[in-house]
Amino acid sequence: MASLIKRKGSPFWFIQYRQGDKWNKRSTGLRHSVSAETRKAREECAKQTLKELTVNRVGGESRWDVWVLKFLEARYVDRPKTLARYKTTWRTWMLYLDKLGLELPMHVTHVHCQDFIAWRQDPKTKGVYRCARNTAIYDLKTFGLIMSEAMRRGFITTNPARGLGLVKTRPREKPEINAIEEMRIRAELPNWPEWMGTAFEIAIATGCRLRETVIDLRNVDERAGTISFIQKGGRPHTTALPPKLLPLIQRLRAEGRRTTLDMPDRPSKEWRRFFRSIGLPHLSFHCTRVSVVTRLARAGVPERHAMRYVGHSATTVHRIYSRLSVGDLKVCVQALESNPTVPATVT
Repeated sequence: MASLIKRKGSPFWFIQYRQGDKWNKRSTGLRHSVSAETRKAREECAKQTLKELTVNRVGGESRWDVWVLKFLEARYVDRPKTLARYKTTWRTWMLYLDKLGLELPMHVTHVHCQDFIAWRQDPKTKGVYRCARNTAIYDLKTFGLIMSEAMRRGFITTNPARGLGLVKTRPREKPEINAIEEMRIRAELPNWPEWMGTAFEIAIATGCRLRETVIDLRNVDERAGTISFIQKGGRPHTTALPPKLLPLIQRLRAEGRRTTLDMPDRPSKEWRRFFRSIGLPHLSFHCTRVSVVTRLARAGVPERHAMRYVGHSATTVHRIYSRLSVGDLKVCVQALESNPTVPATVT
């Protein structure tokens, strides 16, 4: 049961309470020298005791630590990268839920979910970094998936993390890397960790995503001229092997490598630091994918071929990546001028 205690050097009442297998203490912000505030502190203590009794009586199987990680591991057993991302998000949520004392799914309300967005962007909590609004909404979406499972298990009757009407901020459009910028990047990369140079060469030649640049060399077939990636969601994708990558692949094999590179835990952070340091803060690694799609479009490669090359399954997604400029449209003017329409004879 919860109890009121005094702490040396503090004018406030503290509540000592049990949370799972641990004993915690929190300040009430109510002074023990003031009788009215002492009464309020006793009321808070009584509420905490009632909450503990509720957890012990009906909590059981619905406590977060009993089922959430097991659920995620079972659901994403064959998608390790997705599982790792969701586990990281869940650790953040546990800090938030512990901060508010929300020990069971039934304790969570719509207000808690809405307040999470502001907290996530400026948590002021050790172990949680600040993020943008869109990342906070993504984390809330993950929590909504967990709460949907809580509904299926009968722990709650409605999902407070759904139907909040939150709209993501439209992200800044990623630009194409122009020829001068590409030269500058290549000139600077030798001064940075080797994995970055390898990742850049693979991505600027194939349009693959950052984490997809980690390739098992057994999936590179020089004789057949193919290279295979594991894309988002664990989807395999095989495309043509660009000849410009052959020297790199052969060197890596000669060095006895099994994969093209060993990637650190937060590679995107390293790339942001790189682009800022060389005076190109408007770029990100994903601009390599934008560049490949744009260059294929500029060269007149049929859309279905370009989609197959980079691994896009939807035309709407593929077209988002194209950054053709007004200058690229001169070919349209030339085509129209060289093939004028013969006007019909008016009778």
